[in-house]
Amino acid sequence: MTRPRASSRSLRVLFLTEGRDVPASRFRAEQFFPFFEREGVRCTLVGAYGKLYNRLHTTPLGGPYKLLTRAARAASGLRAARYDLVFSQRPALPQSPLPERLLARLQPRIVFDFDDAIWLGPGGTPSAARERTFRHVVGCARWVVAGNGYLARRAAAPEKTTVLPTVVDMDATTPPLKPRGPRAPVVGWMGTAGNLPFLEAVMPDVLRAVADTPGARVRIVSNARSRRYESHPSVEQVGWSRDREVDLLRSFDVGLMPLPDDELTRGKCGFKMIQYMAVGAAVVASAVGANPELFAGSGAGELVPPGESFEPALRALLSSPERRLEAGRRARHHAVERFGLAPVAARYLEIFDRVASR
Repeated sequence: MTRPRASSRSLRVLFLTEGRDVPASRFRAEQFFPFFEREGVRCTLVGAYGKLYNRLHTTPLGGPYKLLTRAARAASGLRAARYDLVFSQRPALPQSPLPERLLARLQPRIVFDFDDAIWLGPGGTPSAARERTFRHVVGCARWVVAGNGYLARRAAAPEKTTVLPTVVDMDATTPPLKPRGPRAPVVGWMGTAGNLPFLEAVMPDVLRAVADTPGARVRIVSNARSRRYESHPSVEQVGWSRDREVDLLRSFDVGLMPLPDDELTRGKCGFKMIQYMAVGAAVVASAVGANPELFAGSGAGELVPPGESFEPALRALLSSPERRLEAGRRARHHAVERFGLAPVAARYLEIFDRVASR
């Protein structure tokens, strides 16, 4: 990555996020900090969820833990007046805009960043309270950054909205040192517990394709386990960890991103697909949300129309090592050309300057 020129900028920015291990916090905030700091932005990160989240979120203690940590994040907003602006991701309390209203009184220079359909309830159910909170939070912000065009349109504030994709550091997220060869392929999926049902919906298609390829297996990497496939001989489940994330991605020959087509998934920003591309894995993904735009012209594998089977596309890649490797090479090239860190970091800095100068 090209080192930016020295800057006379001097800004103190408070980043309020859901938690340090939450993808939006890591990849839409924290990974830009070295770039921001070199450009004169002093960054302070306050995340709600801590390391306990991955252990507690599926237990009876998960709900109280979320509430307590979100309340602590809301209280951190009381420090906002000490900073030149606040970068806020998701409402502190999903069903109440009160923390953001107070935050705006203390520090009106707010950049609100979001990358999901946060106006919906769990599983995409309609929620009047979350919709109302979302509208108020957008109204409180001086600027809005959305992860894709669909989210930007739902914000309904085009005069103060910028669309920025979720990207990765291409210098840190690289293909494996040892080139992939015609070995028994690994079909991989990496994601959080809430997205596991999307994978489980296409697993019968996936397993039929895998069954006809000697030695092939499915690797699921998540902060939860799929009970449905706990004992399947062709399925391996690995617990996600921040330290092993890139190495696990590198172990994939083909990366999967299945999605149904609904209001929730149209808000998805294609980040999983970008991660697969960055490590040079071929991709089979649903043509939903931001995926068609991000995938266009890549030659990285195949997009599957909503409702259609993943089996033909996956079978084509598994049956031809040459086709699979070429798709992976194209995927990496496409990711480097379009989804690098520096251009997006520069756009964020432009937004910070614009908001701070008001």
